[in-house]
Amino acid sequence: MTKVSPIRILAAAIAYRADQDTRNELYNGVIAGEDDYVSALANEIRRTWKAFNLRCYLHSQKLNRLQESTFGCDALILFKEAAKAKLCLFEAKYPRICSQSYYQWDSMQTSSQISHFSDQLRRQARWIHLAAIWELFVLECKPGVRHSHFDIWGSTCIWHNPVLKYDHFCRTSDKWNNDQLIDLLRRVKKPPFSTRQANLFDVLTSVLSCKAGFPIPIENGFLRITSSDRVSEVRVPSNLENMEQSIPNFCEEYGVKHFLCLELNDEA
Repeated sequence: MTKVSPIRILAAAIAYRADQDTRNELYNGVIAGEDDYVSALANEIRRTWKAFNLRCYLHSQKLNRLQESTFGCDALILFKEAAKAKLCLFEAKYPRICSQSYYQWDSMQTSSQISHFSDQLRRQARWIHLAAIWELFVLECKPGVRHSHFDIWGSTCIWHNPVLKYDHFCRTSDKWNNDQLIDLLRRVKKPPFSTRQANLFDVLTSVLSCKAGFPIPIENGFLRITSSDRVSEVRVPSNLENMEQSIPNFCEEYGVKHFLCLELNDEA
């Protein structure tokens, strides 16, 4: 995975167009919340990918509300090419910026005494040495209307590292809120962050041009990944032929709500 071939640009473009369509459905009241949003987004990506006669697999499921994700993320995307794959993880949040500016989308955890989102960021940090990880903020404003620092057409994505850095050094309240989210978006281009908010096209173009994430060898139909603290070892099913049997149990065990695999063909 060393060049931005047409199929990789296609994957990024399909995802961003699907995100725009999903935001429009949210704006029109067709879908209701972040789980519905991610499910609709993943389904639209799969539908369009298959329309190009390209291979893919999607599984979405409801999880026990008390179950926490091993990865600290709602969704996992696998880009598979030959004997390697790239692992992408993202956590979706729906802060209701346009309709309920003071909406409380974060909460305190009684066990750890830190906020739920902060805990998710810490769990994500255990996998950042292997996976491309970002936070996806859903916006319900009418597509095409600019709002603050958010993407004008789709959702707004921020790479994991600057969000974690903000959480450690800049956040001033116990829980994340919309004021702090907007402050993060305002600061993200400046030191110590020196990055920028993005959309799905930006994020996936970076992933598929080897600017984010790492190609991981597939061994006997699995990606074998180990957390940075060496505590957790996970085998991610990577064989499209067997996913229907293996992925539901994988998602249940590791707290993944949405699993999407796109195969990049050998000609790419």
